[in-house]
Amino acid sequence: MSGDKSVHFSGLVTHETTGPAFAKARKIYASEFSDKELARGAKISDLRLKAMLRETHDPSYRQPKLSDLLSIAKFLKDDGADFLSHILKEAGFGAFILPDPEGGDLARLAPEVAEASADLTSGALRGDNVVGFDTASTLIRAGKQLAANEAAKTGQGDLFRRRAVG
Repeated sequence: MSGDKSVHFSGLVTHETTGPAFAKARKIYASEFSDKELARGAKISDLRLKAMLRETHDPSYRQPKLSDLLSIAKFLKDDGADFLSHILKEAGFGAFILPDPEGGDLARLAPEVAEASADLTSGALRGDNVVGFDTASTLIRAGKQLAANEAAKTGQGDLFRRRAVG
């Protein structure tokens, strides 16, 4: 009885779902870059990137490491959060760019919020239950920035921490 007695757990989210999500996110958010350009920009091996993009049943497939995903997202800058969200949605989560606690100029935010609020109001008056993506993302981004401004001003520290650690 010398068989393999180890227990194999697959996890709540498996590479069978995250692998294709990664490949699709790469196509959607980084298609303007060749594999070599993307790997070079993210400072990961281009051979590793190619292995991460293979079909999950391929013996040469390699599961993306968290550091690989974060490096690619950082290289993609403004598209990085959407890139990560495409993968994280497999677990029911999303990513966003953290607001700059020093960069929320109210004079710049006010017109954007006013326009988005007008779109929201006109939609509500028409009986629409759906807000356009641009309107929603503008309001969300502005809200995060305003909250970050307030946290920086009042010294409340980490805006996104929900409970004390330690």
